[in-house]
Amino acid sequence: MDVNGELLTSGVVSEPYVTVSGAWDAAGNELYGVQGEAKVCGNITSHEAITAVITLDSTGSMDDSDPNGMRADAAKAFIDRLGPDDKAAVASFDSDTEPSPNYMAIHVWQDFTNDKTLLKNAVDNATFANGATNLWDAVYDDVNLLLTDTSSAEKVALVLTCLPMARIMTATTPPTRPPITLQTTA
Repeated sequence: MDVNGELLTSGVVSEPYVTVSGAWDAAGNELYGVQGEAKVCGNITSHEAITAVITLDSTGSMDDSDPNGMRADAAKAFIDRLGPDDKAAVASFDSDTEPSPNYMAIHVWQDFTNDKTLLKNAVDNATFANGATNLWDAVYDDVNLLLTDTSSAEKVALVLTCLPMARIMTATTPPTRPPITLQTTA
């Protein structure tokens, strides 16, 4: 969105940043005086269409790190911003849920569609807390799921988790398949 709250549908946004003016503990109590700012690395360019995989962490740690289900709210906000030519799939990962066929970690709750109601229902189904963290396998699966889409749409993997990517990236060797680029911010 621009400074007036209008949705940007084309162009380039230079030096985007996010400001946090509050935080809450696991019990939902506001932590006063907590502020922060994160700068997004690089520019954001709008494309004509995207194909996205929205993957929600459904591991047991989410009971403590996301007791209010804010990852579901974030996923639904992303879905609301999808355009008519965009499509998305919804998945979750944890060690106790049976992965979908052909995947090591993710359970696909909704395959690629532009139906926002189906996507939001899938987000509701994917928001729970169970099992251990198999995040690197989930990211690898996300890339493979995105590669099943043969359209020319820009590919996006949105992984909603509480774990820092720096810790995950050292866990194993990343997949070598192009054209997916994994970018993280601290």
